[in-house]
Amino acid sequence: MNTTRYASGNASIFCSSRRRVCARCSTEYEPRGEELAFYQSVRGRAPAALPQMGTGCPRCALTGFYDRTGVFECLQLDDRLRELVVRRATHAELRDTAVAGGMRTLQEAGCDVIDAGGTVLAEHDGVHGFTIGQRKGLGIAGPGPDGRPRYVTGIDADTGTVHVGDAAELNVWTLSGDRPVFTCGAAPSGPVECAVQVRAHGGIADGVAELRGRQLVVDLRAPLRGVAPGQTMVLYRPDPDGDEVIGSATIASAS
Repeated sequence: MNTTRYASGNASIFCSSRRRVCARCSTEYEPRGEELAFYQSVRGRAPAALPQMGTGCPRCALTGFYDRTGVFECLQLDDRLRELVVRRATHAELRDTAVAGGMRTLQEAGCDVIDAGGTVLAEHDGVHGFTIGQRKGLGIAGPGPDGRPRYVTGIDADTGTVHVGDAAELNVWTLSGDRPVFTCGAAPSGPVECAVQVRAHGGIADGVAELRGRQLVVDLRAPLRGVAPGQTMVLYRPDPDGDEVIGSATIASAS
């Protein structure tokens, strides 16, 4: 696996670009002995699910692979690591100290996909290839225990964890947004009845918006789906003669 290193005064980042198995022709296979040995050397256990391989189809030009994804390892230098560097510590000492301090290795960055109950369902090559509400290309064999499809319900970039669950877990009833901007130039003095839209072509729901501290919080009367931090929510008053935009904010959390 080829890697590229980027360094600054306080951190060193290694990254790698890896091919993704084609979702349309992926199928389970029995891993070879050397593959199992490598996995166990990193995880300390056997895989919880069989790995996926592409059999080849027109979409992937019969290669079994489609698209690429990034895998990252970030070493944050602290005083303890700097001291080890100064006294010319061995590579093993540096690695063990960094891992003990929370660093995830490149191998560990191909981490677990976890369902709502905490069961390990599959391994992935990085959270960058997933979006909230995604159903296909999860590398999971079959539906959930209830026979219903699984969807990506949450992404934790800090731990590299992708959470999956059923469609109902995608429902969002409360939005909290940072950096609110109001078209009239001033924040409303109290709760405001409004309609809320997330993304240019996203769903619309009625709700009540209120400024709480520095955050704009909207309690919805009907749920929205596919909402993720970083998206923009726009508040407006519906009007037959032309909707009036009240304001907007960047979503910090949704629940």
